[in-house]
Amino acid sequence: MRAKKTTASGAKLDKGDLNSKEDPLEAHLNGRVTYKYELKATGKKSLSVSLKWLDKITHEALLTGRVPLLALRFEGAELPTKKDFVVMELEHFMALVGEDA
Repeated sequence: MRAKKTTASGAKLDKGDLNSKEDPLEAHLNGRVTYKYELKATGKKSLSVSLKWLDKITHEALLTGRVPLLALRFEGAELPTKKDFVVMELEHFMALVGEDA
C-alpha cells in the first residue's frame, strides 16, 4: 500500500488513518485516483463493519478529494487466507475492474 500515515489523525481536518502519497489534484489531472484509508484490525475470527465507520471515512475522503477505503486486518488469519482486505464503494470497484456498476 503506497500511503502515508496521517499525523494526529483524529485532531485535524485531514483525518483518517492513511492517505495516498500523491496529491489528489495532481493525480486527477493525470487521470489517477488517490485514496483515504481507515484502518481496523482484530485478532478475532470476525469483524462487524459499522456504517458509522463508512460514513466517517466517506466524509473525510470527500473533504480531501480522495476515494474512501476501509482496510481490514485479521491478525489470526491462516494461509491460504490473507490477513488484509479492503472495503470500497461498489461503483469505484467496478471502475477498477472495467465494468459498469
